[in-house]
Amino acid sequence: HVQAGFGGAIKNFGMGGVTKESKKMIHKGCEPVYNEKNCTLCGECEKACPFHAIKVKDRWYWNTKACLGCGRCVNACPTDALKFRDADLQYLLALSAKACVEGKKVFYINQLKNIARSCDCDPFAGPKICPDIGYVVSNDMVAVDKASLDLIHKEKGRVFEKVNKVDPEKQVRFAYNLGLGEINYSLVEL
Repeated sequence: HVQAGFGGAIKNFGMGGVTKESKKMIHKGCEPVYNEKNCTLCGECEKACPFHAIKVKDRWYWNTKACLGCGRCVNACPTDALKFRDADLQYLLALSAKACVEGKKVFYINQLKNIARSCDCDPFAGPKICPDIGYVVSNDMVAVDKASLDLIHKEKGRVFEKVNKVDPEKQVRFAYNLGLGEINYSLVEL
């Protein structure tokens, strides 16, 4: 998933397990809040925006209709001129995932096949960026995503960061810090 960096259990529950209204709230919470005093008009936010919603010339301009609330501009800003309206997208995904699964017995299956740049819900997901690896299963949301990312990194390096310019492990760390599971795991191959 382009905005999350990786679409595994955390992203799939965090965005796929909620209502349309909740999805809108998550994206709205990731929109930039601009502080003109801190802005040097460097243009890093404009370069980071995949939706071309920001223009920087002699002033900062934000097209709210073009913005999908991914937060990449905020993460790219070197002067803290941009802050999240609420929080980082990956944190909100982990928080939303927690609301979906807390108190329930859940078994997670990540299919590491046909791995493309973007989510499989995107008709323009692009070509495969990693060979097929197989399936990763666990009753631990954090461990299943961490193991999946480790296997992908072993096969192709940090490919999601290269193509999406987003660290996919942020959502894993946020989910771990929220108590959704463990980062350490034992991989058993069948």
